[in-house]
Amino acid sequence: MKTKIIYLLVMIFILSSSCTDFDELNSNPDTINKGQANMLATGVLLNFRIGYNMKTHLAHKQIVWTEGGEANEQYNKWGRTGFGIYSILKDAKKMQDAALENDPDNKSYTALNYFVRAYNFYYKSMELGDIPLTDALKGESESLFDITYNTQKEVMLNVLDELEKADQLFAEASNFKGDFIYNGDVTKWRKLVNSFELKVLMSLSKKSSDTDLNIASRFNSIVSNKPIFASNDDNFQLIYEDKEGLKYPFHKHSHAQYPHMSALVVNKMKTLNDKRLFYFANPAAQMISDGELESSFDAYLGASVVATNSDIALSAKDGLVSHINDRYSDPSNPVGEPGVIFDYSQLEFILAEGCVKGWINESASTHYENGIIASMDFYKTFVEEKWAHGNPITEQSITDYLAQSSVVLSTNETDALGQIIWQKYLSSFLLKKWDVYYDYRRTLYPEFPIDPSTNMNSLKDRIPVRWMYPQSEFDYNKENVEAAVNRQYGGNDEPNEVMWILQ
Repeated sequence: MKTKIIYLLVMIFILSSSCTDFDELNSNPDTINKGQANMLATGVLLNFRIGYNMKTHLAHKQIVWTEGGEANEQYNKWGRTGFGIYSILKDAKKMQDAALENDPDNKSYTALNYFVRAYNFYYKSMELGDIPLTDALKGESESLFDITYNTQKEVMLNVLDELEKADQLFAEASNFKGDFIYNGDVTKWRKLVNSFELKVLMSLSKKSSDTDLNIASRFNSIVSNKPIFASNDDNFQLIYEDKEGLKYPFHKHSHAQYPHMSALVVNKMKTLNDKRLFYFANPAAQMISDGELESSFDAYLGASVVATNSDIALSAKDGLVSHINDRYSDPSNPVGEPGVIFDYSQLEFILAEGCVKGWINESASTHYENGIIASMDFYKTFVEEKWAHGNPITEQSITDYLAQSSVVLSTNETDALGQIIWQKYLSSFLLKKWDVYYDYRRTLYPEFPIDPSTNMNSLKDRIPVRWMYPQSEFDYNKENVEAAVNRQYGGNDEPNEVMWILQ
């Protein structure tokens, strides 16, 4: 036994002392040992893919679920989030470094890195409040268990600053490779960066009096002086392909039978005579049996988002709730419509709200109508007419829709804001991630139903306003995460605590 132990120790010593020679012997001088910037860019951009996550849209009250195990978000149960974004940010930094090593004057990949950083820091802070930023990308030789947190205000100022840098660099840069979204077109990227900055500024609207942020002035300056989205051709979206890993996320999905329409969406669209409903939903089976035509608004029914899961399932079984449109899981169509991350319609609603708030001196009504038209054109363009249940969107139907008194933008500021956010909500159906929730959290539009008897939030009369920090932070970075929780929430890491951006 003693001999075996000595032998093992000798082998460990030999292997550890020979590590460098071993690495050298196994390095092929004809291969690329460092990542190429274009390949790294492709990998980074793949992280923008929108996967199958109906939980988001349950939280948005756009759909209901007929299977109990997946419906927590419908009933307002928020948990802990993670910090996976930091691996994405490290890959983006490697992309920039690889580009600069090959070409010290390269600005495209540095600009892209700034955008990726701003985008990810923004959304992570929107989930939690204070997050690691300054120490977020500590090197491998540094301690990964002593990462301090920046305040949410510091994060948002940094996001705005990095978006400005991205725009400046893209303005001076050449088109680049590895980009499957805009094909490396730096003009398109400038439009995205500036449009996204307007989105960030609008999300900060409760802080419009903060002189450090200078929100209204920044907003006005971008609209007046910089390129922004001008049509659906500028949309930041992913075009799906009939290839493994690149197919439409709902395609042939095993849970396709569970999502049904919420009454919040269906009733609003019926009130507005909104033909997008025919692209979103199937008619309720019982209504068809009763003689309604699939092209009639009367054939569509939604379920209450506060009803019990068992009651919803029973109503669906009885054919009294519309299933989402079969096109979403059509086995013959692996492409579907593009996966929208941020688009022209969303920007136009942001601009309309900016007009209502007096940040820009333009027509709120024009921007509002542009947003509606862009959304309807999206479905007219990307969804086959056969899925419209005999009542497709046409140019004339869009004109008629906008002329309705219920759609014309009100001259009352409060009412106008409600109309803008409602239309933004409808245009986001099963498309974007958490933006609908963040708009609701900021404006309380649309008004989400709440029933204390089914609400899984600890405060039964409200919807949560944040996620909790990852458990791993309390396990490995306890001092810093607790300092952030104490600073913001009086030591209470809980989903109903109100972060700085909402105060």
